[in-house]
Amino acid sequence: MPIYCTEDSVDSAEAICLPIAFAEEPCGYGIGYCYNGTTCLPEAPGSQSLVCTINAFLGEACGDGVAGCNSDMECITDGDGQSVCQDPCAFYGSYGDGVCDEGCLIYDADDCL
Repeated sequence: MPIYCTEDSVDSAEAICLPIAFAEEPCGYGIGYCYNGTTCLPEAPGSQSLVCTINAFLGEACGDGVAGCNSDMECITDGDGQSVCQDPCAFYGSYGDGVCDEGCLIYDADDCL
């Protein structure tokens, strides 16, 4: 069973080692971190209980009680009120703006040298 060491709580400098949580298992400070491919999110919107949720892919639904997003994507609420995983650089018009942007789904070559 994989083990990860983390701080006991936000206000504590002590560390404890705990098993890594898998999908639908509790997570957070003092409980443990989520396994690769999952994100620690509220169990439902407004909930204080956190569980590991399987990450969503580009265009899939995301948010509290639904899913986190895979790397270099953000859970963005569009004009219709739907939260989906999107490339933040495409959504915010960062590609081709002359600025080297990080965290894009694809490499942004604007002045990155």
